[in-house]
Amino acid sequence: MNKIFFCSLKSKKDIGNIFLEKNVVSNKIYLFRYRYNDIKKLRYAFSTKKNIFKTAVIRNKIKRQLRMIMNGIEKIKNIDILIIVKQEYNINEWNNNKKLFLSLYEKIK
Repeated sequence: MNKIFFCSLKSKKDIGNIFLEKNVVSNKIYLFRYRYNDIKKLRYAFSTKKNIFKTAVIRNKIKRQLRMIMNGIEKIKNIDILIIVKQEYNINEWNNNKKLFLSLYEKIK
C-alpha cells in the first residue's frame, strides 16, 4: 500500500520555484500556484497577507482552518502548492470556504 506523505514548504527556494511556473488556478477566495516536483510528497504553504488580515490571531486561525481542510482530503502525489488567501475570505463561513477550496483542488487533479 502506497501512502502519500505531505508536509509544508519551508524554503524560500522551493516557494520561489513555484512562482517560476505559470500554473495558477483561482476563485474569489483563493489563489493556488502549483508546480510538479520529483519528490513523492504533497507539499504546501499558505499565505495570508498582513496588510489584509491585521492581527496574527486571525491569520493563524485561517491557517488552522486550511490545515484542517488539507488533512481531510485525498492527497495528490508529486506537487507543490502555494495557497494564497484573498481578502474575501470570511472566517465565519466555514462550509462555503471549504467548498470553494475543494473545487479549486479538484481542478489541479
